[in-house]
Amino acid sequence: MDNTDLLDAVITQYKRQLSDKAGDLILADLSDFCGAMQTNFKMTQGMIDPYQLARLEGRREVYLHIMARLNIDLSSIRQIIKENKERYARSNERITS
Repeated sequence: MDNTDLLDAVITQYKRQLSDKAGDLILADLSDFCGAMQTNFKMTQGMIDPYQLARLEGRREVYLHIMARLNIDLSSIRQIIKENKERYARSNERITS
């Protein structure tokens, strides 16, 4: 299997695992956790913690990598999050209760 075939197989698996309603919930959860739709630049006591910034940007980079593999653009991500926000909140309530 060459690199192109391997990449095609990986992309196929991403789509197979994350292209349904359960996948939408997972993507919405990862979006929140990874800070996909926000900046990770934050000042604390007038300073930037470079380690915290690097950690948060690493999370965000992984999320954007997954979205690229799924061929989902940012406007689609926003729509997925909007559609699943209430459903995600309800499922979180059940998990923490």
